Amino acid sequence: MKTLLTGGAGFIGSNLTQELLSIGRTVTILDNFYTGDRNNIPPGVEVVHKACEDFTTKDKFDEIYHLGIYSSSPQYKRNPKLCGAAINGMITILEIARQSDCPVVFASSSSLYSELEPPHKEDMIIKVTDYYTEARLV
Repeated sequence: MKTLLTGGAGFIGSNLTQELLSIGRTVTILDNFYTGDRNNIPPGVEVVHKACEDFTTKDKFDEIYHLGIYSSSPQYKRNPKLCGAAINGMITILEIARQSDCPVVFASSSSLYSELEPPHKEDMIIKVTDYYTEARLV
């Protein structure tokens, strides 16, 4: 199976890459290296050094794991335009999934629930408090 993994040079992405390789997947990592590290990527993995919103491909994938989203609230405070980049990146990944007719696993953040009373449930109405939260909600 052919897998596209965005954010594969990050901590979670690189560990997921190892697991996918161990079960026989062919992995293509898409990462802009904003926070990821090339040293996290095992040998033999195809790496595309681009932001999600700038990625184009004619390749078809069997599955996509989308972890490649700017990952902390301070990044969005310094550059609010990252919200748009995150949203456009998601649209790009969803279009690739549509063209490939494959599922997407998207990692969000528990920060979506930070302003809500526990216990937290997936069907809660999220209170957008910053660009970081908004990028994940959209």
